Amino acid sequence: MTLAPVESNKSPTKVTLGPLQSREVSARFVAKIRVNELTGCWIWRAHVTKFGYGQFSALDVETGEVRTQYAHRVAYEAIHGPVREGLDLDHLCCRRNCANPDHVEPVTRRVNLLRGDTISASRAAQTHCENGHPLAGENLYVNPGSRSRTCRICRAALYRSWVAKNRERRREIDRAFGRARTKRKQNRVEIPV
Repeated sequence: MTLAPVESNKSPTKVTLGPLQSREVSARFVAKIRVNELTGCWIWRAHVTKFGYGQFSALDVETGEVRTQYAHRVAYEAIHGPVREGLDLDHLCCRRNCANPDHVEPVTRRVNLLRGDTISASRAAQTHCENGHPLAGENLYVNPGSRSRTCRICRAALYRSWVAKNRERRREIDRAFGRARTKRKQNRVEIPV
């Protein structure tokens, strides 16, 4: 028997948004959360971005400007303090609209991407190319610019195919830039044995 997540109208009770925030702001934040009793996620019920992250706006006491931040970041910083520069908050529960500060962990962007369901993560986990060649050892080519991994066998086959299709075009380019290819001499001298 599988259990479906149960949404509850209960809001977390011990959320304060730090010394700079007022009780009204804290109450407004908490009112936008519903607790999923099965997972413990604080489901954000207010504005959500097109990528699924909750957003919260509040007046910054120091600057007097309205600041909009991700809801999970506001909750995390209110309880654990500011996130160090260069780190992202990774949702351990894999639910983007969860604002529970215990469900996020500060990690580097690379770790965050490799943990998720992203193209980078699937490519990093790839052990063989599309044609079944292993992506390891001498057969692995790592592009120095993009750091993308490629199979050397398939890369060489693609290059040979391109050269065959573009032979005349390459000759025109070479002529235009004055790089005439030297033909091998037809009259080779054979040395008698």
